Amino acid sequence: MLMCISNLLTPEETARLRAIAGKAEFDAGTLTAGRNIHDRKNNLQISDNAAGRDDVDQIVLQALQRNALFQSVALPKSVHRPTLSIYKDGMTYGSHVDAAIMNGMRADVSITIFLKDPTSYDGGELTLVTGAGEQAIKLMPGDAVVYPTSAFHWVSPVTRGERLAAVTWAQSIIADADKRTVLHDLRMAIEQATRDTPDSETIHLLVKTHANLMRMWAEI
Repeated sequence: MLMCISNLLTPEETARLRAIAGKAEFDAGTLTAGRNIHDRKNNLQISDNAAGRDDVDQIVLQALQRNALFQSVALPKSVHRPTLSIYKDGMTYGSHVDAAIMNGMRADVSITIFLKDPTSYDGGELTLVTGAGEQAIKLMPGDAVVYPTSAFHWVSPVTRGERLAAVTWAQSIIADADKRTVLHDLRMAIEQATRDTPDSETIHLLVKTHANLMRMWAEI
């Protein structure tokens, strides 16, 4: 499932990440690129020992933990250490699929959080190949897009300005993306039914069904 999440970060958190990026050291993105995509990845990523690196972790991970929509869509078991990526004029990341295993964690869900005003740079769209075709995404600062790590995707060349984003990945307790979609849709139906007819027998049946599907599918 592809899901855009508005205001994942507060304006203050977004500004803090931009400030960290403005002072931190960055490495060539090719340092973390697999050999099959080494020639496709042309960006910069925050250095592991850069000043403010731990603050990036805290800000992004806390935002994901408190966001109910992300929790429903991803059903995360664990989240990889976030990184900041910069694309300057001419930089791009060609079509690829993210690694299946990252530091011993299976990557099921990818998360990109946009950090700069989209009018401040040209290009830099994140394009994903989905069942509905290609979808190009370029969001407001603090907004995020969540999508299956298994999907082909790329970042279009930046032709003016600078694209800044926070990126991370999650292992879900539900490995199958279609099953995650079923559980999220059912959760949304429960919430709607609860607003319309609180404490009805239908709600209790939906909650039971959701719990039993989790019991059948979850990997703890």
